[in-house]
Amino acid sequence: MNRGEVVAGRFVIERRAGAGGMGAVYRAHDRATGLPVALKVIHQPAADATRRFDIEARALAELSHPHVVRYVTHGLSEAGFPYLVMEWLEGEDLAARLARGPLTLAESLLVARRVAAGLGAAHARGIVHRDVKPTNLVLEGRAIEGVKLVDFGLAQLGHTSRKLTRSGMILGTPGYMAPEQASGDGTPIDARADVFSLGAVLYECLTGRPPFQAENLMGLFAKLLLEEAPRLAEARPDLPPRLDALMARLLAKQPASRPANGPALEAELAAIEALGTEETGEVPTIADEPAAMGLTDVEARFVSILALHRDPVSGALDAQVSTQRSHADVVAAVRYEVAPLGARVDELRNGALVVTLLGAGEPMDRAARAARAALRLRAILPDAAIALATGRAEASARLPVGEVVDRVARQLERETGEVLGIRIDDVTRALLDARFDVTSLPEGHRLVAERASGEAARTLLGRPSPFVGRDRELRMVRDLVDAAIEEESPSAVLLVGAAGAGKSRLLAELVTRLRQDRPDVLVARGHGDLLGQGSPYSLLGSTLLGALSGAPFEGRARLAAFVGRYLPAADAERVTELVAELIGLPLSDEASPRLRAARQSPALMKDHVRGAVVDLLAAMTRKHPVVLALEDVQWGDAVSLRLLDAAMRELGPRPFLVLAAARPEALTSFPRLFGDRAHEVRLAELPRKASARLTRHALGEETPSALVDTLVERAAGNPFYLEELVRAVAEGRGGVLPETVLGMIEARLDALDPPARRVLRAASVFGETFFHGGIPALLGDDAPNDEDLAAVLASLVEREILVARRDSRLAGEEALAFRHMLLREGAYAMLTDRDRALGHRLAGDWLEAHGEWDPKILAEHFERGGDGARAIPHYERAAQHALGAGDDEAALALAERGLALGAAGDRAAALRATQTDAWAWNGDWARAFASAEATLALATPGTTSHLRALGSAITSPLLANQPEARAAFVRDLARVNPERAAIPAFAWAYSVAIMPYLVGAQRELAEAHLARLEEITTPFLDHEPSVAGWVKMTRAFWLRYVPRDFAAALALDREALAHFEAAGDRRYGPYVQMHVGLDCCYLGAFEQAEAALTRAMQGAEPGSMMALASRTYLGRVLVLRGRPADALEPCTDIYREAEARGERTVALNASLLLAEAALAAGFLAAARSRALALQPLVQNLPFARASLAGILAALALAEGHPAEALALAEPAITESERRGMYHFGHEHLVLTRVDALRALGRAEEARAALLAARSDLFARATRIPDPLLRQTFLERIPTHVALLARAEEWLSHPPAAPASTLVS
Repeated sequence: MNRGEVVAGRFVIERRAGAGGMGAVYRAHDRATGLPVALKVIHQPAADATRRFDIEARALAELSHPHVVRYVTHGLSEAGFPYLVMEWLEGEDLAARLARGPLTLAESLLVARRVAAGLGAAHARGIVHRDVKPTNLVLEGRAIEGVKLVDFGLAQLGHTSRKLTRSGMILGTPGYMAPEQASGDGTPIDARADVFSLGAVLYECLTGRPPFQAENLMGLFAKLLLEEAPRLAEARPDLPPRLDALMARLLAKQPASRPANGPALEAELAAIEALGTEETGEVPTIADEPAAMGLTDVEARFVSILALHRDPVSGALDAQVSTQRSHADVVAAVRYEVAPLGARVDELRNGALVVTLLGAGEPMDRAARAARAALRLRAILPDAAIALATGRAEASARLPVGEVVDRVARQLERETGEVLGIRIDDVTRALLDARFDVTSLPEGHRLVAERASGEAARTLLGRPSPFVGRDRELRMVRDLVDAAIEEESPSAVLLVGAAGAGKSRLLAELVTRLRQDRPDVLVARGHGDLLGQGSPYSLLGSTLLGALSGAPFEGRARLAAFVGRYLPAADAERVTELVAELIGLPLSDEASPRLRAARQSPALMKDHVRGAVVDLLAAMTRKHPVVLALEDVQWGDAVSLRLLDAAMRELGPRPFLVLAAARPEALTSFPRLFGDRAHEVRLAELPRKASARLTRHALGEETPSALVDTLVERAAGNPFYLEELVRAVAEGRGGVLPETVLGMIEARLDALDPPARRVLRAASVFGETFFHGGIPALLGDDAPNDEDLAAVLASLVEREILVARRDSRLAGEEALAFRHMLLREGAYAMLTDRDRALGHRLAGDWLEAHGEWDPKILAEHFERGGDGARAIPHYERAAQHALGAGDDEAALALAERGLALGAAGDRAAALRATQTDAWAWNGDWARAFASAEATLALATPGTTSHLRALGSAITSPLLANQPEARAAFVRDLARVNPERAAIPAFAWAYSVAIMPYLVGAQRELAEAHLARLEEITTPFLDHEPSVAGWVKMTRAFWLRYVPRDFAAALALDREALAHFEAAGDRRYGPYVQMHVGLDCCYLGAFEQAEAALTRAMQGAEPGSMMALASRTYLGRVLVLRGRPADALEPCTDIYREAEARGERTVALNASLLLAEAALAAGFLAAARSRALALQPLVQNLPFARASLAGILAALALAEGHPAEALALAEPAITESERRGMYHFGHEHLVLTRVDALRALGRAEEARAALLAARSDLFARATRIPDPLLRQTFLERIPTHVALLARAEEWLSHPPAAPASTLVS
C-alpha cells in the first residue's frame, strides 16, 4: 500500500511500520477521530491465516482494558483483503527495553501486575493469548506504567479452542510458551499457559535472561518440558523470598500448580508489592530445604538418544509433517520398529521424534542397540533426517534432559536436506566397533550400515579372584619391611600405581602376612579421604584410629587406655588430649586450658601436635616395631606426611616403617615424599599370564581361551578393570564387553534394584567412606526404615560393593566404605546435578549435627551444594586449622576459597587475617602487608582479625625505614578497646609493637605502651596463659634493656615460657626459649644458655628468623667463653642464610658478632673491614650504633690509637646514659674508655671512671638473688672479669665487694 491510499473510506495510509510473511502493519490517519492508528492487513491470505486474523479481530473487539491495545474496527477493504485497525502506540516494546538491561524490582512487578490485569480481562471472556512475550508488550511513551498487551494473532477463543491446532504446528514462542504448548501429547491449553508465559517474562525482567535457553528448537522444547525452571533466588538472592516462591509456581511444569488466571496472579503480585520493593544486596544463600525433601528417583544415566524429523529444516516454527504419510502413521511405525530394542519414543510439538535407549547393559551394547534402531528407522523413513548421540542424561519418567539432548539436537539441526546416512557424535563413534560401517568426514561422523557379526557368545560363571601376579612386588616390599624392623632404621615404602592397579590389594596382602608372621609388630591402617583431601591431619587421624583397633573401651576412654600403655601418666594426659583432636574426640575448652589457648590462636597447634605424635611413636617403638599402612595417599594431606617425615628423622634408630599406597599424582602433589628415606615400588601392568590365571580361577578352568584372551586384552593389565569384566560375565551381563570403566560400573550397579541404587547414590555424596545414619538424611521422608536400610547395606556388602569399616571418625556412627573408589565415582556420576547439590547440602547438615570435626569436609559439602554462605565460616575454621598445623599454603588456598564465595565484613576479615599470617610466616612481606591493610579495611576494630592485622602491619619489615607509618599503626592499636575474645591477639599485637621501641631505644614510648598493655590484660592473666606469656615476656624485654636486670628478666621469661607451654604455643615457645638462653648468656650461665638456645633452635622452623637468631646467640656464647675463632664459621653461615631469606635484623646482628669475634680472636684487619662496612647500616639503630662504636673503639685502642678510641667511646656512652637504656656491650665501651684515658695519661679520670663502673657492676650483682648466678655474672663475663682485674691492679685501696656477691 502506498502513502495516501484510503482504506474503508476512513483510514489514510501514512507509512509502513512493519511487515511479515503474510501481511504488514501501517501507520494511518483516522479521519473520524483525527488520531493515528495501526492498520494491520493480510495481502495473500491463506485459509488458516484468514481464520486467525478473524479470531484476533473478534478477540480485541470483545476487550476494553487500559493495558490491552485498543480495538478500533475491522473488515474487508475495497480491494478484498482483511484489515484490523487498533490504536497507534508510540514507544518501544519490552524486548528493546530489556536489551539495555534488567528492570528494577519495582518496575518488574508493575509491568507484570498490569499485564496480568490485561490478561485477566481476556481470561474473563474465555480468551487465551498463547503468545505472551517481551515483543508483544509495548511500553507506550517508553514508560513502564504504560505497558500494553498486543498481537492476539495466536489467541484461543473458548469456542474455537481446537480447530486451528494440528500436529507439527507450533503455537507460541519457544522460551516463553508453557510446557503444555511444547508437548505433542495434545494437552488442552487454558489461561494458566498465559500465566506461565508472563512468569517467564517477569523472570527475564528481573534477571536479564529468559528462564529456558538452548542452542536450538528441539533442545529448548526438551528443557521446557522436563527441566525444572531455575530458582529466582539463585540468580537474584537479594529479592524477597515470597517472590521466589511465586516464581517457582508461575514456572511450574503442571498447570495445576500455577495461579489460575490473570486476576489471581494480579492479586499475588499486588500483595508482594505491598511488602516493599527494595533489593537487599545480601550474599547468596540457599533457603532451608523442606523436611521431606531428599534425593529423587531420577538418575543421570549413560544413554543413547536418537532424534528424527521428516522435514530436515526442523527449526522452522511452523514446520509440518509430510502430507504423503500421516504423522500418526509415522509415530506408530517408529514405535513398532524400535519396540524390540527396548526403546521409548517421545513426540515433540514440532513433529520431531525422540527415541531413547535406557535399558541395562554396557555402554558399547547400548550404542550398538541405538545404532540398530537408527538403521531400522532409516529403512522405513528414507527421507527423514536422523541423528544419534550417546552420553549422560537425566532419566526422568518422560524425556531425558541434559547435555546429550542438546548434542543430538545440534546433530539434527545440521541436516540441510541431503540425507547421507545417520549423523552420530564422537562418543557413539568411539563405542561402535568394526561391526558398524561408519564414515568420518570433516563435518562429522555418519553411520551407514551394520556389517555381519561373527562374535560368539561367552560362558558366564562366577569365581572369587585370588592374589596373583604381584609376587615380585610382594617380596620386594617385604624385604624392605624386614630390613627397617631388624636394622631399626625408620623408612618408608611407596607403592605407586594407577587407579585400579592393585595397590590396596597388595597392601592388604602384605598386612595380612605381616600380622601372621610377625605378631610382635603393631600394624595401623589409615587412608586418605577425597572430600577431606588436604585437610590437616586427616590422613594421620585415620591412621591413629586404625592403631586403636583392639584397644578396650570406646571413645576417649579407649584412646586414653591405648596411650596409657606406652606413656607415663604425666605425658599420657597431654598426648591423649592432642591425639583426640586429630581423631574427632576433642575436649571442651573448660577441660583443657592448653587446648583453649591453642584454639584461640590456631598457629599454636602445629608444634604442639607434632610433639605429641612423635612422643607417642617414640614410646610405641620402644616396646615393639610399628608399621603404618596408608591407602590413597593422593587424597591425604601435606601436614600428616610432613609430620611422619619429621618423626622418622627424630625417632633415631627405631623399628618404624610407613607403607604408603598412592596414585602417581601423589608424587606431584607431595614432591620428595619422605625424601631419601623412601623406597618407591611401581606397580606395572598385571602380567598377561597372571591375568589369565585370575580369569580362569574366577570363571572356571573350562573357560574358552578366546573369552579369557578378550578379557585380558580389554583389561590392559589393570586388575580392577579385569575384575569388573569377569564380574560382568559372571553376573550375566556378557555379550560385547565394555570399554569404559564408568560404563562398566554403571552396568554393574544397574543390576541392583532402584532402592539399592538410590542408597548408593546417597552414600557416594559423603565420599569413599559414609555413615549408616547419614543415608536417611539424604533420602528424606521416603527413606527406608532402619531395618530395611540395614538389609540393603548388608546385601551391598555381600555383593562386594561396600565394606564395613572397623572404626568411625564420628562417635556412635557405623561407618562403611565403597570397596573401590571407582565404584563410588560410578554411583556419584549417576546423581543428577540437582540431586548432587541437594545431597551435599543435606550431607553437610547431617555431618554438622553429628559432630564432624573437620571443617574442610563441611565447607566442601556446603560449597558443592551451592550454599556459599554456610561454607564460608567452615572455610574460615579450615584455614585457621591449616595455619595452626603449619601448612601455610593450604591456609592461603582455603581462605581464598572462602573469599571467592562472597565472604564479607568480619568473615572476610578473618579469612584475610589468616592469609596475612600465612604470608608473614612465609616471609612474603609485601603480600602480608597488603593483606593486613585489606583486613583492617574490613574488620571491626577490637576483633581478633583486626588486632592480628595491626600486629602484622606493625612488625612488617616493609616499614623498617618508615617510622611514621609504623607509629600510625601503633596509635591505632593504642586507641583500640579489644573484645573479650580478642585479648590474646591484643596482647600479642601490643607486645610486638612495644619491642621495636625497646630495640630502638625509645624508652618513653615503650613504657607508656607497656603500661597500657599491663592495665588492659591484668584481669585475664590468671586464666589466659598465652596473654600472661606475652605480657611477662615484654616486661622481661624492658628489664633487659633499661635496668639491665638480667636475673629478673630470666625469671619472667621462664614464667612466660611456662605460660606458653600451658597454652600449647609451640610456635612462639621457641621465641621465649631463645630469650631464656639470652638471659643466661648475659648472666654468665653459659651451659644453661647453650641448652636453652639449642632447644629454641630445634623447636623453630628450619631457616626461620627464630632459628637463625638462636644460632647467632649460640655464636655469642662461644665468644664469651673465650672461643671467638670457633664462632667465625657458623656466624658467617648465619649471615649468608639471613641475607638470602631477607632477615635483615638477624643478618646485621650476625655481622656485628663476626666483627666482635674477629677482634677477640686477634684478626684486626678482618674486624675493621667488617666494622666499616656496617657503618651505613646502623645510623638509625641506636643499640647497633653503640655496639659498633664499641668494636671500633676497641680496634683503635688495639692498634695504638687511644685518642681515636676515646673519641669513639665517649659519645656512645653519653648517648646511652641520656636515653637510660643500655646494650649488652656497654661495659666493653666503658672499659675501652678507661684504658684509653690511662694511655693518654689522664690517670685521675681513668680512676674515677673505673670506680664508677665497678660500683655499678656490684650494684647490679647485688640484685641477682641466686648466688651461683651472681658468681657467674662477675667471674665469667669477660668484660666484668677485666674490669675487676683493672680495679685490683690500678687502685691501691679497692673498695670491698658487696655482701654475698662472691661465693667460694
